[in-house]
Amino acid sequence: MRSSELAGIELLERAVEQLLVEDPAGMRPQVAMDRAGRLLAAQERLVAASGLAVADVDVRELFALVHASSTRGWLRTQTCGDHGQLAASRRLRSWPAVRTALADGRVGRAGADQLCAALGRVEAGGEVQDDQLLGVLGNGVAVLLTDWVGGALDDDLLTEEHLDRRERAGQVLTDCVELVGAPADRLAPALVLLAEALPASQLPAALGQLVDALQPERLDEDSDADLAARPSWLGLRPVEGGFQPVGFLRTEDGIRLLDALRARTRKAARDEAARRARQAAVGAVGADDDLDGADLDGAEVPGESPGGPAAAWPDLHDADLHDADPHDADPHDADPH
Repeated sequence: MRSSELAGIELLERAVEQLLVEDPAGMRPQVAMDRAGRLLAAQERLVAASGLAVADVDVRELFALVHASSTRGWLRTQTCGDHGQLAASRRLRSWPAVRTALADGRVGRAGADQLCAALGRVEAGGEVQDDQLLGVLGNGVAVLLTDWVGGALDDDLLTEEHLDRRERAGQVLTDCVELVGAPADRLAPALVLLAEALPASQLPAALGQLVDALQPERLDEDSDADLAARPSWLGLRPVEGGFQPVGFLRTEDGIRLLDALRARTRKAARDEAARRARQAAVGAVGADDDLDGADLDGAEVPGESPGGPAAAWPDLHDADLHDADPHDADPHDADPH
């Protein structure tokens, strides 16, 4: 066996030994944090290399060299055991775009599995009309990428990173439209880009919505229980002068969202009323008076109530949908400062 053929694995083994003797607790915090992130990223890429190796054993039936009856039987003799590597390697063989993204570190194992499952559903779903596919790309994937590419801001207001993302997203979507082939093959590059852009927790719901849009007849057959099990998903479609909300919102999630908005609106109203009361009190005391003893916290603005029209629209990015109490009307929570 030529040593050059094992150069990569030997280098990896030495690197692992070095990593194991290093003590991250003794490193400077920023260095230790950077090391941890890079180690996790390398681990995901190593999974891609391992998957290629397992696929080779499977395709060339190399397991016979060690007297195993199958690839799965050989895996069970390894220290890692068989926990889905064979199935994952076979799925990745079907979707080169996903396999490449995993190898490049652009998506992780979980994301790759979800992408393969979604593309498999598209492939097994039968015929897809061209207008359906174009709609999913333009009104689905493009909408989900809105925040990632910098929203609806003009190019001159974007960072270089967002400009690069916008250019790349446009090119990928254009390529998907122009590509000739099966629907799943045309959709794959766009879904891979989506997996790079979205937080891992949001990817499964987004993929489910997109695949459902390609199979409307399946949605017509969904039972009430199926619909109740579907996760909520909300997106923003850029339109002239703003955004248009799109997606699917379960009833209970809609109630929670409404409660959170009401609670935030009440809080904003109390803060605004307190601010106006403070300004009025300062004016009443006068510029030459000593304000140290003035009681401004309890001042109210005549004609205004904590829940009145002075409320500003809440910042949805700060809204906590889990902790918000829609019945919170305690005026002492207002911070006039």
